Amino acid sequence: MWTREDLKSNAKAILRVTYWETFAGYLIMIAISFAGGMMVSFMPWLSGLGSIALNIFVTLPLSVGMSFFLLQNRLAPPVIRNLFVPFESGYYWKVVGATAWMYLFIFLWSLILLPGLIILFTAIFSSTLPYTMMYGDLYSTGWSLSAGYGGFLAVSILLMIAGYIVVIIKSLSYSMTPYILADNPSIGYDRALKLSIAMTYGHKWNMFVLGLSFLGWLLLGTLALGIGTLFVMPYVQATYAELYVRLRDNAVRYGLCTPAELNLYMPGA
Repeated sequence: MWTREDLKSNAKAILRVTYWETFAGYLIMIAISFAGGMMVSFMPWLSGLGSIALNIFVTLPLSVGMSFFLLQNRLAPPVIRNLFVPFESGYYWKVVGATAWMYLFIFLWSLILLPGLIILFTAIFSSTLPYTMMYGDLYSTGWSLSAGYGGFLAVSILLMIAGYIVVIIKSLSYSMTPYILADNPSIGYDRALKLSIAMTYGHKWNMFVLGLSFLGWLLLGTLALGIGTLFVMPYVQATYAELYVRLRDNAVRYGLCTPAELNLYMPGA
């Protein structure tokens, strides 16, 4: 079993000798994504499709590259070029396919929020429109909202809260996919997603709390004109890389996968 303290302690130990390289790697990833976003913004007729394409073909493969970079930093001196391994290793389309499926599944699960939103907007229009048409004044509309809107509002809020909980759970279930692809880009989307789900089974609450434990640092970074978050993210990223290593070791130990499946070298094997 892992603890937040152990993960963070290991991350700090690695960052003592790799911090600035990790910071540079994260900055490069952000800069590329930002530049892509700016390019898309200059093409408003393609803004929606352009953003999706940017995520699928650039941002998600870069997240796999960042995962590979962080995992390699645990074993050898940092090499910035490791960020771009998914683009040059001959596995690009396999990485794109697997991360696109992950992106699609998270998007589909996010649709669970729609019922709450539909109920909310339906309640607004159905309760205000008749009174506005009949009386034409704000007082009548306000009375209508207070009388008939409260129950619909409560239902919609409960549905959206439940939806967000489901989306968070599913996002945590798929969160190890980029690291799995970093270890073995040719593992296949189906196996990568299923292995991520298996790895995180029973750990999602602790993973959620781990994420919450960084909120203080991220808030301080945000107060520093947002720039401070750039200096915090190497710590966050390195900690999650340590989490993956623990979950990966557990997966091998309990037979969820083999060392060969993740290109691991086992001494004595």
